[in-house]
Parts: sequence; structure tokens; C-alpha cells
Amino acid sequence: MKATSGWNNYEETSGNGTDALGFLALPGSTGDSAGTFIGVGNHGCWWGSSEDCFFDYCKEYGVIAYYRGMMHYSEFALYYGDYKSYLCSVRCLQD
Repeated sequence: MKATSGWNNYEETSGNGTDALGFLALPGSTGDSAGTFIGVGNHGCWWGSSEDCFFDYCKEYGVIAYYRGMMHYSEFALYYGDYKSYLCSVRCLQD
């Protein structure tokens, strides 16, 4: 899934991938509701379409949305959940 360039090195090994699946994942990092982005080149995250409301938390804190995240030191895409004020990338596909 990782792009063949753009990812930072980790312990003297390239963090780049092979893009074998054609996703071209770039490390755009993550951000907060103030618009601050940290870690460009080290990690990226991409929102999915799933969300949940746990008990009464969503009334007080908001709905949890799910995303996939990747790190420069790993070849895996992990599944996470966070509030929508957390900033991730969105992948758009043309029909």
C-alpha cells in the first residue's frame, strides 16, 4: 500500500513501500482540531466510512470514526478509532 517514495527512513532502512496494491499511500501525518500536523513523512492515516457511538460518550465527546494508519517503520496498515476532530487524509475515487 505504501508509495515507493516519500516515507522517512527508520534505523537506516527505507520506509518506502512497493505500492503493490496501487493505493499509493503517502505519509501525510495526522493533525488535531487546531490544524496542527505532526510527523509528516513518518506516518499517515486515511478515514474509513464506519463510525460508532459508545454509550453516553458520544453525547458528551462526539462520535468515534474509524481509519487505517501506517508508520514509516512498518509494512502493516492498522485499524484505529478516534474522534472526528482528529485529522486524517481522505482517499477519493472517481467512478
